[in-house]
Amino acid sequence: MYSAARNAWRLRYAPAEVEDPYGGSVTLLGIDASAGLRQGQQARVEGRLKDPSSSEPSPPYQVSQFRPLP
Repeated sequence: MYSAARNAWRLRYAPAEVEDPYGGSVTLLGIDASAGLRQGQQARVEGRLKDPSSSEPSPPYQVSQFRPLP
């Protein structure tokens, strides 16, 4: 999901009902609105959390590699 307010994409990697320290999603850093993504599209993303000790929902995730899947 793209958030215009944050100017960033949020990646959901686990269903919301699954217990997860980050709420099952991260906010992608380094991927902008012009990346050609659409809501619900799958992608392969590699990188790291900016702050692994964060307890905020959808914490920032610094992308090192990104590939949209068909």
